[in-house]
Amino acid sequence: MTAQKEASSPLFYRVGSRRMRRRAVVAMYGGWLLFAAIVMLWSSTSSRRFLAMDLVVLASLLLQLAWFVWLGRTYVNAPRLADAELDERLVQVKNQAYRKAYLILAPVAVVGWLVSLFALEWQPNDQGKLIVTMLVVGVASLAGSLPTAIVAWQEPDPEPMGS
Repeated sequence: MTAQKEASSPLFYRVGSRRMRRRAVVAMYGGWLLFAAIVMLWSSTSSRRFLAMDLVVLASLLLQLAWFVWLGRTYVNAPRLADAELDERLVQVKNQAYRKAYLILAPVAVVGWLVSLFALEWQPNDQGKLIVTMLVVGVASLAGSLPTAIVAWQEPDPEPMGS
């Protein structure tokens, strides 16, 4: 699909393109990291760290909701469908996405756990608890969205409806 044709079509038709899916992946993860950095900076100067923890959890839930609404309207939503509803290729794509997600998530979870132990040991105050909360929420968000992000990033553009 050319850029001019893509720009003139409604958004719900453009969601299926590889470029829009990749933008959604970068926007979701980049948005969460930006929000986490803002909360960390704000909490270092504020005494209301428990409010900051609540904001991190709320922002993560909102980003997850936007993520699943955005990519839930496309064929990329394979991780939510049962295997009986998919053809053989899509079952393989789904299983490969889960395998890759596990290979990425396992080391990230171990590193997050070690960093959270370090944060609680060296900062036993509220700032350490905020770091741990951000790590737990970040790893949980990654676990929930990584298989779909892998499929969204790797799948080619859908075939036009007229072909």
